[in-house]
Amino acid sequence: MPDNPADIANLNRRNGALIVEELVRQGVDFFCLSPGSRSTPLALAVAEHPHVRNVVHADERGAAYCALGWARAEGRPAALICTSGTAAANYLPAVVEASMSGIPLIVLTADRPPELMDTGSNQTIRQAGLYGPYVRWEFPLPCSDAGVPPEAILTSIAQAVCRATHAPAGPVHLNCAFREPLMPAVPPDSSALDFTCPALRGWMQGRVPYTTYAAPERSPDTRTHQAILHRVTQTARGLLILGRFQRAGDADAALALAHALNWPVFADITSGLRLGTPDPPFVPYGDLLLSLPEIQAFCRPEIVLHIGGQPTSKRLAQHWETYPPGLYWMVAEHPFRHDPHGRVTQRLEADVAPFCEWLAACVEPVPSGGWLDPWAQWAGAANTAIDACLAASDALSEPEIARLVSRHIASGGALFLGNSMPVRDMDLFAVPDGPRVPVMSNRGASGIDGCIAAAAGFSLGTDTLVTAILGDLAVLHDLNSLSLLKRARVILVAINNDGGGIFSFLPVSAYTHHFETFFAAPHGLRFDSAAAMFRLPYHEVRDRAEFIETYRKFQAQGASAIIEVRSSRAENLLRHQALRAAVVSAVAGITPPDIRA
Repeated sequence: MPDNPADIANLNRRNGALIVEELVRQGVDFFCLSPGSRSTPLALAVAEHPHVRNVVHADERGAAYCALGWARAEGRPAALICTSGTAAANYLPAVVEASMSGIPLIVLTADRPPELMDTGSNQTIRQAGLYGPYVRWEFPLPCSDAGVPPEAILTSIAQAVCRATHAPAGPVHLNCAFREPLMPAVPPDSSALDFTCPALRGWMQGRVPYTTYAAPERSPDTRTHQAILHRVTQTARGLLILGRFQRAGDADAALALAHALNWPVFADITSGLRLGTPDPPFVPYGDLLLSLPEIQAFCRPEIVLHIGGQPTSKRLAQHWETYPPGLYWMVAEHPFRHDPHGRVTQRLEADVAPFCEWLAACVEPVPSGGWLDPWAQWAGAANTAIDACLAASDALSEPEIARLVSRHIASGGALFLGNSMPVRDMDLFAVPDGPRVPVMSNRGASGIDGCIAAAAGFSLGTDTLVTAILGDLAVLHDLNSLSLLKRARVILVAINNDGGGIFSFLPVSAYTHHFETFFAAPHGLRFDSAAAMFRLPYHEVRDRAEFIETYRKFQAQGASAIIEVRSSRAENLLRHQALRAAVVSAVAGITPPDIRA
């Protein structure tokens, strides 16, 4: 350890700059920071770097979700920087979501030196292992010392980016210890790195990473691929399920495969293909259609090919318990067992876009006969029934919000869906013929925290206006992240049913003596004052026409705003029941053909 405080300060400054510079060269140029002292060497390195974009948010939890949203939009890592102590602990919810969703993050937590551990030193906790099994890799970067070669820092950064981005992608944790003094007492005249190291002379003069990890090649010409191709070409009664995708290009490749196979397609709302796909083979309203016993009995495919993440629809998953398919193949780029109901018979780890492109090029569609056509008839009848049921009332309901947004969202926009009811309502009731836009929802761990911040990051990553539909509890959970909407562009549609609306759909709602207090948890709050506090345009809408007018106006303005929709939990439950009943009634007269083998 250097004895001279000036040497410690200069080494801290050097190492902070090395970390940030190598991250930028590795393609990590978006940083979310929260103010703190121990992270000073890292924060100043970000501030002084000419090619870095950054967001500063006082709340570490919100900052982490903002980074998550940005990384989800860009398909590459964002970096987080915070000070020591509970600041680092506040990253945990977003780290869990990133891990469960396969989203790359570089988590840089500043730390106290080892001699202060377990001494009662201020703001000092054990940060090693803080994120448990939810990081793909963690590594302690030691305190700045002349004995720690710069190459060790640079290669550690390269390894971190490799672990974050190569399948299975996810968060990594670099715990960066710094001794005081954290930085030179007098700011240097230049922010340039100015140290002598012969081994780094070429790196200093160039712009390329010190170490580059080539992505592993995964050829589709494997025995499993060939087995899939053989079975696919032998059946006309297959079903394609599309879940959430990881990378840009996956959805387009899956779309091409869907048309090549010509099987019925159940596209989850998070796939990006539930919207803007009105024609066969896509089947909107699959969850609603499976309410009918006759359709359940008809939906008995020989093969299910499931590509991407888990569907939002619980009914679809339950359907396979009663009518298990002969073969259930799941394709995803990670090795994890995403099979909660134990139905998968063949699991293939592959990059989605190349797999879809390969299979689409190999197959010749088998005539669908009576297998595909009924789905189109049922979906058309369901669409008409939903419109008629909603038009019968002037009241603006939660399902209709999903329908109106999916119909009127601007082409070129993007959509963020909160958990609990918003993501389910959009999956159930969105019109299929509206614009096709990118969709994000935190479905890895399905929490309601950090949604405003994630929507803000998604907006910054897509560089577009994002419509975020959130329930009132999700808004309350992340209220301070409204400060991010001055920079990001988000129209926040806050559906306020005064508590936890989803609990009205669960068996616990029968426990009337305790339901309101312990589950619905009404709060009696509105969001007009919050909008005023953060200086955001606000409008509470009361009917269908007012919502359409307000939503179109705010989209035309292109800046952040809040639309609040007041709703009754009891009426919302009745409206969902009425809509499902209307669909069942409409499709009941369309008899499925007998296509049994």
